[in-house]
Amino acid sequence: MTRFLAGICLPLLAACAPESDRAQDDTTASTELAETTPVDQHATNPDRWDPVLAFVNAPDTSFEVLDLDVGLDRRAAERIVWHRDGYDRVAGTDDDNLFDSVDQLLDLDWVGPTSIELIHAWLDDASTDGALVEGVAFTDDEAILVVSLANTADEDYLDLELELDVRAVDGIFDARPIAGLTELSRVPYVGPATLERLRGAVAAQQ
Repeated sequence: MTRFLAGICLPLLAACAPESDRAQDDTTASTELAETTPVDQHATNPDRWDPVLAFVNAPDTSFEVLDLDVGLDRRAAERIVWHRDGYDRVAGTDDDNLFDSVDQLLDLDWVGPTSIELIHAWLDDASTDGALVEGVAFTDDEAILVVSLANTADEDYLDLELELDVRAVDGIFDARPIAGLTELSRVPYVGPATLERLRGAVAAQQ
């Protein structure tokens, strides 16, 4: 609210200022606008909270997840991961190039409306009932079992059987004991794909 009022009042004050001061005020206003506008645009961007963006930007959404789990064209999956991971092709590093809008996602070769629909369908399927954590739905029993699994499973099971990102596995081990699903979702490299695989593992045993 303060920034909004400042945006209105600043031009009015500048218009009333003497000519000698106005040039300096205009320079200051331009500098402030240049510094704040990108942040404001991002904060008011309706795509910012789009679950599709949250999903594709999550470091545990690997090529395999997009290709095999979601069912995207392999070329679309490759281009999404390449864009997000940056030049080093590693998610979660300083050169990551995260998607700011769905339109930016659609600008990639082989990514079209059908790709977005497939991602939405996968997310909807993962959130059909119960409480949502990072877009993934858990029943009360599943929540208890997933936290127990994260606290007790050995490395080979999480890495080889569930095929979790090795960095997510390391993060889970470092975070033990994990108190609940929210805490688990905050572990580095644990995002919607990892949570869904953990949920699927316990659901298959029920």
